[in-house]
Amino acid sequence: MSVLIKEWDVGAMRRPGSSAPAFDLTVGSNFPWNHLKFDPASDEVVYVFGVMPESDIYTADGDVEVEIDWVSDTSTTGTVRWKVQLLGRADGEAWDTAFSDSATEDDPRTAGDSLHIATVSFTTPSLAPGDRFILALTREGTHANDTYDGTDAHMVGARLLAA
Repeated sequence: MSVLIKEWDVGAMRRPGSSAPAFDLTVGSNFPWNHLKFDPASDEVVYVFGVMPESDIYTADGDVEVEIDWVSDTSTTGTVRWKVQLLGRADGEAWDTAFSDSATEDDPRTAGDSLHIATVSFTTPSLAPGDRFILALTREGTHANDTYDGTDAHMVGARLLAA
């Protein structure tokens, strides 16, 4: 059973100055919802930050999963390719350094206007209890495996789980 480590809504995600998805609010028939519009013609990224829990919840180099919640808004068929990069930092380690782990997931769109949960798995990532971590969440719209053309993938949230 997976254990939730951290969850983010799109308002808590940091967008870079370039290659960033647009932030949007949709006023639906039943409720309003914030989302990030990841374009199919480019690679767009957001960043999230957190702290790994202590060893009673997470053991060093234990497997983790990142779930990305996204919504499709049309009847267009195809697959969205998500890439997640991960970096754990302990006290005294360089902060702004290259990501140490990377994984991808090709998530097929199954129905229009529906929630999809893409799960990206990491086996023994470079993480330890108490590490500060950074995740880069990217839609690789230019990748050959991303075939959800002509429309945005609307990210509504993400979470990190100990697997």
